[in-house]
Amino acid sequence: MSLIPIRKRPIGLAILALLSTGCVEPRPPLSEVETFYFRNQEKFAAVQQLACGLQQKYDIGFVFFRLNQIQHKLSQLTDGERDKLIASIQALKLNDLRIERTQQGCLLSLTYWDNWWGSSGQIYDFTFKTNVQVQFDPKRHNLTQIDWSQSQQSFEFSKPLSDNWSIDFLHAP
Repeated sequence: MSLIPIRKRPIGLAILALLSTGCVEPRPPLSEVETFYFRNQEKFAAVQQLACGLQQKYDIGFVFFRLNQIQHKLSQLTDGERDKLIASIQALKLNDLRIERTQQGCLLSLTYWDNWWGSSGQIYDFTFKTNVQVQFDPKRHNLTQIDWSQSQQSFEFSKPLSDNWSIDFLHAP
């Protein structure tokens, strides 16, 4: 016996179809992501200075948070520090931040665009002091020429920008 009346099923299926197909923004071209960084370089520097300073002050080993989780994920910050960090990320119109201590020092990552379904997907991150080893190669990493339906292997690359910032891309089938 079905819990949903028969006449309501088509509406539910239509909503599910709409949500699963129509709500994902297409992957932006790499040039758009790069332009966004250079137009907002001072704002990225502000996030880096503040977040890395807090990482050192509070000995943060690793934390990833969306802005609505910051209260719980970084409870050791003062209200003023938390407000400044939120404002610096919102100034970029981004929604999350990863802070990590690595051998190179403070690593930061801010998601620009992502499209995930379970453990598969793609992501563009702006990363300060990246640990991605594969450097961008325009011939190998021409994202407009890849047949994504046939791409069965994960790959990633990092494209250096300036001041230790880079664009990191990950494809995970």
